[in-house]
Amino acid sequence: LENLVRIMPGATLVGAGGAEATGTVTLANAVPVTGDSVTINGVVFTYRTVPALQTDMPIGANFAACAVTLAETVNICDNPSISGYVTATVSGAIVTLTAIEDGVFGNAVTLVKTFATGANCSVSGATLAGGVDATSQTVTVPNAVGTSLLALAQQLVIHPVANAPTDLSDDFVIPLAMTPGAMQFSYKLDQERIFDCEFVAYPNAVNGELFTVGNH
Repeated sequence: LENLVRIMPGATLVGAGGAEATGTVTLANAVPVTGDSVTINGVVFTYRTVPALQTDMPIGANFAACAVTLAETVNICDNPSISGYVTATVSGAIVTLTAIEDGVFGNAVTLVKTFATGANCSVSGATLAGGVDATSQTVTVPNAVGTSLLALAQQLVIHPVANAPTDLSDDFVIPLAMTPGAMQFSYKLDQERIFDCEFVAYPNAVNGELFTVGNH
């Protein structure tokens, strides 16, 4: 049902009895040093004096500022092991990671810190916790005539299932894509639900980019 919400403009999902898994990363005492890292669901986020990768973070003036850069870096990461699983918020020096959907699936998201000075960082546990499957869910789809698809457009990443989550070499990425919601819905014996839909790609207004193929 979550996938149905993603492809129907304006659709909302209402669940009962469910909860999202959460976990925290807390920075304290002193700012991280170059090479200190937090690994979330197998993706390593590393503090660097000079960030070079999408998952590198600048070292802020204090540990609260470093918490902000961690949350921001998690939220812009387009690795499917992150973008498809968690979002981050920050309060003071505490970063809270929340699974993007209700359910026990979020309880499997791993959380590891590797700091030269261990006392400068702590995590709530080896995985996120507290995720509970909803006992019932309902998707409501409104009449979206006149809705701006461009305003709703987000990044679309097509990642081969045969590739490891960290292997982005064959990823097909559209920076701005949205579906008009003209879809076919069916049930099949060998596949529980089939959603057949098309996406519209929009060029990036800043650089004109339409799509990329390969590492991103």
